[in-house]
Amino acid sequence: MKIEITSRSSEVTETARRLATEKCSKLERFFHGHTSVRAILDKQHDDFRVELIATTPGKHTIVIEELHTDLLAAIDLAAARMERHVRKTKERLYERGRQSRPIPELPAPEIEDDEPTYQSVLAPRGKDRRRA
Repeated sequence: MKIEITSRSSEVTETARRLATEKCSKLERFFHGHTSVRAILDKQHDDFRVELIATTPGKHTIVIEELHTDLLAAIDLAAARMERHVRKTKERLYERGRQSRPIPELPAPEIEDDEPTYQSVLAPRGKDRRRA
C-alpha cells in the first residue's frame, strides 16, 4: 500500500505523520495492498483541513475532506469516514460480482421406445407388491 502525506501551509509534525500513516494503513485490509492513499494536511485560519484521496482497484477514487480545530482529531475523523466509504465500495463491488446469471436451458433428453421410463419402473405390478 502506498501512503503519501503532504502539507500545504506548514510542516507536518511527526505525531501527525505517524497517526495519518497508522490510520490510512488500516485501509489495506479491504483491498490487500492494492490501494494508494494521499493525505493532504492544511491549516486554514483556526481550523485544520485534512483531505484523504484513496484510489482502489477498478480505478475508484474516494475523496474525503474534514475540518476540525485539532489536527489529530481531523485526521482521525477523516480516516473513519474513509474506512466507511472504502468498506461500502468493497461491498458494492463484491455484490456486483455475486449477481445471479441466467442458467442456459438444456434440451430434454430423447427417450427411446425400448428403454423403461420412470413411471413404468415405479408403477405397482399387482397384488404381490404390497407394503407391510
